[in-house]
Amino acid sequence: GLAFVPSTAGLAPGAPGTVTHGSLTMLASEVPDDAPPHFPWRSKEDFFRYSGLSYDDMTPSGIQNCASTAPGTTVYNISDGENERCFVAIKSPSIKTPAPVMFFAHGSGGDAGRCGNNTDRTGMSWPHLADEYNFIYICGEAVQQDAVNNITGQLLTGGIWAMPEVFNDTSGRHCTDEELENKYMSAIWEKLGSMPDEFDISKSFITGCSEGSAFSHWQAVCRFLDAPANYTAFETHSTGLKIKGDGNILPPCVSDPSTTWGECPTCKYWPTVVGHFDGLKACIFDNTEDPHEEDPFFYRTSVQMAEHYKAASNRYETYFKEGGHCEQHSFDAIAKCLDDGTGRLISQSRKGH
Repeated sequence: GLAFVPSTAGLAPGAPGTVTHGSLTMLASEVPDDAPPHFPWRSKEDFFRYSGLSYDDMTPSGIQNCASTAPGTTVYNISDGENERCFVAIKSPSIKTPAPVMFFAHGSGGDAGRCGNNTDRTGMSWPHLADEYNFIYICGEAVQQDAVNNITGQLLTGGIWAMPEVFNDTSGRHCTDEELENKYMSAIWEKLGSMPDEFDISKSFITGCSEGSAFSHWQAVCRFLDAPANYTAFETHSTGLKIKGDGNILPPCVSDPSTTWGECPTCKYWPTVVGHFDGLKACIFDNTEDPHEEDPFFYRTSVQMAEHYKAASNRYETYFKEGGHCEQHSFDAIAKCLDDGTGRLISQSRKGH
């Protein structure tokens, strides 16, 4: 969360010589003149994740950042019924089509502006692996929001997925078009389905990290329940299953920052209600120091997710290694877990392997 731990003892919001953002009040003299916009949080993503922003603190920027430097990139513009949205599809010029699709959801404060740029610890990127295994890599983008960091007075822009807050035994799984992101995802697959010579949507896979991991879990279950033959596996990384009262304190909830995800008065689970999903496999990835060694609460939610998937007699696979939040050890391991030896995602062997 914080890159700099300020002096907060005895400081009240509004006291002379102080600045306040959310629940954090610190001395103005501790803010360097050259502080980055997200200070004292470690990154823009951590500012959006941990600073306690509510929807009242944010304004849709009207900006879409979908882009990629990878060969074969196309940016598609669609609508969720309220906002103009976009997504990126990276289709290597050398792959055979129609090809399977893998969707990736970014974390809090992110966007699709660097789709496919990240690499795992082996140096592998998703576009490179997609080229070798013959699938199309897709990045989604949450509505980009403007928010002022009251500590520095500077404006930041980032994406926050419109995740439902309340999941319990009577809430259902929020899979209807009442949810903005369901309309966004349906618009993506409608666009892909309109190009059957390029995209084989009968072989669709959803992945994500951090808040994008929660998004992947929620959306994969919803889309599987709607079209089970098309969605046979999904991946989570660095956020698993939260159960109210489990001691895992997640970041503040955007719809009500006075509580954290999964701890609201009527909450029981987050980000979905686990049941028996016959035909859907969960690939649960995380690292044992996530987000930090002293309190790896994100990692514990992934362990808990595996326990509940086992109890519900679901198919699942875990991949837990050392490291922190969203550190990627092996994209190849993710792809092989999702494919599960079926050939649905991996239709050819890697070149030179």
